[in-house]
Amino acid sequence: MKMPRSFILSLLIILYAAPLTARAAAATEIFALPEARAAEAYQSDIEAVLRDKYRLKIESGARASTLQWAMAEGEIPPGLTIRTDGKIVGTPKVHREQPYQFRVKVVDLSISGSDPLTVPLSLSVAPPRLRLTRINAPALVPLETTAPLVNSPTTETSATMRPAVAVEPATAAAPSSQGSRMVGSLPLLSPPEQADWASSSRASRPTRQTGGGLFSRVASMVGFGQGDGKPDRSGATKGCANGSNVRRVTSDERHNGLKNDTSTQNTCVEFINLNTLKYRYEFNEDRTRSEGPNLGSLPFLPKITLTAATPPAAQTGNSTPTPAFLGSRTVGITDSAAKARAEADATEEWNTLNRNFKEARNKLSEVEESLRVEVEQVINDNITKVQNAHARSKSLADGADQYLQFGNAADLLTEVGSLKTELETARAAPWPSDKITDVLNDLDRVTVLLEDIKIKDGTPVSQDAWKEWLAANEGRYNRVRDRIAELKNKVNTINNGATAFNDSKRVLDGWQLVVNNVDTRKEQAFKQEAFVSCHTDEGEGQSSKLTISKLDRTATNAVAVSRDVLTVNCYSRVAVTGGFNFSSLDEREFSVVQSAGAEPGATVKKFGFTNRSGFRLNPLAMVNIRFTENPVYNWHASFGALVDLKGQTGTDIEPVAGVSFSIRRLIFITPLALHFGRVNRLAGGFKEGDLVPEAIATPPLEKAWKIGYTAGVTFRIAPQ
Repeated sequence: MKMPRSFILSLLIILYAAPLTARAAAATEIFALPEARAAEAYQSDIEAVLRDKYRLKIESGARASTLQWAMAEGEIPPGLTIRTDGKIVGTPKVHREQPYQFRVKVVDLSISGSDPLTVPLSLSVAPPRLRLTRINAPALVPLETTAPLVNSPTTETSATMRPAVAVEPATAAAPSSQGSRMVGSLPLLSPPEQADWASSSRASRPTRQTGGGLFSRVASMVGFGQGDGKPDRSGATKGCANGSNVRRVTSDERHNGLKNDTSTQNTCVEFINLNTLKYRYEFNEDRTRSEGPNLGSLPFLPKITLTAATPPAAQTGNSTPTPAFLGSRTVGITDSAAKARAEADATEEWNTLNRNFKEARNKLSEVEESLRVEVEQVINDNITKVQNAHARSKSLADGADQYLQFGNAADLLTEVGSLKTELETARAAPWPSDKITDVLNDLDRVTVLLEDIKIKDGTPVSQDAWKEWLAANEGRYNRVRDRIAELKNKVNTINNGATAFNDSKRVLDGWQLVVNNVDTRKEQAFKQEAFVSCHTDEGEGQSSKLTISKLDRTATNAVAVSRDVLTVNCYSRVAVTGGFNFSSLDEREFSVVQSAGAEPGATVKKFGFTNRSGFRLNPLAMVNIRFTENPVYNWHASFGALVDLKGQTGTDIEPVAGVSFSIRRLIFITPLALHFGRVNRLAGGFKEGDLVPEAIATPPLEKAWKIGYTAGVTFRIAPQ
């Protein structure tokens, strides 16, 4: 079957036009990045998307290319930023129905003056989502009905439904918009101080306590060893170390930070999930442990922009002598040959001026190109590195809370390692002072060339030739002269920016110290222990307060925020108590008693007693010296006196010495003590049962010292 010629022609046109249409579409295509989700960490590699999804790659004329990416125009989702390595990272803050469209540019730093490639992109941000996730950190609210102890937080082992954020690599904040300030007018920052991670805070150092020796070793053997945080002769572990006899509590700074806790026991507080990237923490210290300068706000350096060269490329004004000038040089010359030589000399002087001026102007163009390529480009690239490193540091510091929220320190440390490399690169970026000096020297040479345009072979041209040439080319000459002065001022202004640029890098030095510390200490960088012990004298009770304060490194003029973590109420080692005791001393009240006589029905008077007490109650006052440090039970060496109430011979105050056992340092039980008391006995050699002489109406008495045993219970009176 024959096809009509018109059909075949139409088919050929369609087949030929299809590739052209595809190429045209590709030229205007907007490349879609993977979808992001609000409130979830996001990361996408532009090169990988172009390669894997669109089968495109970026080619450079250099063998080894160094690509640098930057935002060109458009709107990027808030919370995301474009890193110099071509990755888009961050956490989108809100979702939007319409996709964000923007353009990024990429340049090859290995090729001087290379044109940037602009890539159009689109990115959609979906709404946040709910999902089940497992929390490995202490729960905000315990799942059981019984509340957990403060020093043993529960761990949430079952999945609970709550909004969660997926943890992805950290983000970098987008740099602030460029201002119109000059480089030389930027605020300066103080130099970084040396990090002092090895120094301990006052609260974390063991405090010397009194006591010890034999009593301490005996107390340790019976299970009431000290927990004061100091080493003793027995070699027992003290302070926050494992095995020490102290109260332990945990303060999770991302969930349930300890606040206003009180105790009577030496306490070790473990702070976990500390965002040491964003905040500088102090624990009840006398001095600030600084890891660097105030990292509040890096001055965002404006980019350097040079205006186009004003010396015109094309000639303006006369390029040859005027007839009037030649006529003035040949006036009075009648010889034609001499006249021709005079005209040739005048023309040569004119041409000399033109050549010398052209040389000065070409040299000025070279200086401008050198300034634009070797100085302006290097400075702008280095400023970009510093800005991006600082922006990413701030973003990672802010995003660290999200990692710590879910105990994901491993991914956070990965980002820290990457940031550490970026900071090192930005801090190594040089200010091209040598190149700036070369440019200034070259401008001086151009000035000399411009002043010497009227020199021919070391000899000045005639004044009439110079005046005639200057009158014809005054505009060009003045523009070159003004341009030299303008560029000198511009270069001097640029050179003044070295101070601000170096100060900005010193801010990065502070970030580097912080990042190095985190990278070195790994997971331990987000933890800190503080030991709080009793600070007491022998005669009074005191309290030790632990305070935590944090200063936001990323905020300008930040003010430290403090809170009281716990207070350890310390009782004196010496306590005065009062109570009662039971003494084993045999106390008797003697009297004359009627007794049966030898004969039936007869009575006689004998010495006897009407009251006898072998275990009686007496008031007791004690001074107790504590030699153990248990939070509930303690042993004391006790000395005091009891009040012995005797009806016949009056009241005696008698010493007591022994060992007491206290409960919460309030109730003191003295299970066994020595009682040095005076007891009544018959005087004059009489004994119990002897006949009473007629001349004696009442028993003759005297007092004698005797040692007995006593037990008692007393209650703390002082110090309160």
